[in-house]
Amino acid sequence: MNLQTKFTIASEEGLKLLFLLKREQIHRMYDNQIDSKDLNNYLDIQLNNQRAADELNNLSTQLISVFADAEPAGYAMIKQSPVPELLKGMKAIHYADFYIRDQYDNQAIRECLWKKCQSVTNFYNACWIELLQTDPLVPFFEDCGFSIEQQSLLEPFGKKSYIMIWKRN
Repeated sequence: MNLQTKFTIASEEGLKLLFLLKREQIHRMYDNQIDSKDLNNYLDIQLNNQRAADELNNLSTQLISVFADAEPAGYAMIKQSPVPELLKGMKAIHYADFYIRDQYDNQAIRECLWKKCQSVTNFYNACWIELLQTDPLVPFFEDCGFSIEQQSLLEPFGKKSYIMIWKRN
């Protein structure tokens, strides 16, 4: 399998790719857990062209896509955002999203995307991510050196989550 990572920009093609992956990610997170009307309203907000373009055009945001044999396999969104209390005063970055499609979810693809994220964030002292407690990536991030620092409730639906932190040694 040929793996490749690419930076994705707010072009028509880039937004189409982001929306494909983000729609799947949101469905994986919330299908059969919340009312379908609420889910559809949330999708409408998250998959808004102007909102997504503004986010991707923000200089503090990076969208990295991973491809397996030229097919989109997942993505990570890295951006500046308010840090958890434990990271106050540190140079830290937020992995706002890290998603691998079910049909591509294997160790090689996870590591490919993670290594690209590391290379982009190598000048930060810490990284953090918030994942649902049921997310299959929790053990992967623990293996990568993240630790569960706090239990939380993920917005907008208040689902149980972990705030995981990785600190540079």
